[in-house]
Amino acid sequence: MTKLEQVKQAYATGNYKDALRIAAKFPQLGNERKAITLANECFSNPRFYKQVGVNIDQAIADGVKTLGAKYGF
Repeated sequence: MTKLEQVKQAYATGNYKDALRIAAKFPQLGNERKAITLANECFSNPRFYKQVGVNIDQAIADGVKTLGAKYGF
């Protein structure tokens, strides 16, 4: 199973944490890189990002939406 297939499967089952974790390591995310990696980092380090003023829920929602739009999920 390819990494993209793993992302699709995780996304389809609602496991956005794993989908973002895998996708954040893709080398060619283009303009979507910031939203996807920030969402992944918010899952990993929510207290830090909350301290620096990031709305965790919004960042994750934006990352999930961006991931879905990028790969057509």
